[in-house]
Amino acid sequence: NQAITFNWSTAADSGVIQSTLKYIIEFSNTNTFTTIIQSSNASTNSLLQTFTSVGDYYWRVKTLDTAGNISTYSSVFKFTIN
Repeated sequence: NQAITFNWSTAADSGVIQSTLKYIIEFSNTNTFTTIIQSSNASTNSLLQTFTSVGDYYWRVKTLDTAGNISTYSSVFKFTIN
């Protein structure tokens, strides 16, 4: 088991009504995300995730606000579990 903390930068809500932001972080074993192997919700810009299998993984994150607005996905990031 390998636990990794993922962190990302975020911008403030730019809407007329400011709201709390939430995040969806997705993990895949392909950089095209054709198969999502894990999807997690976070209320902060940090997430601790444990992986049990070796290999290459990819992750991305998007932001949601209370009004239901959803950002585009972030850049895709790669990491390897040995």
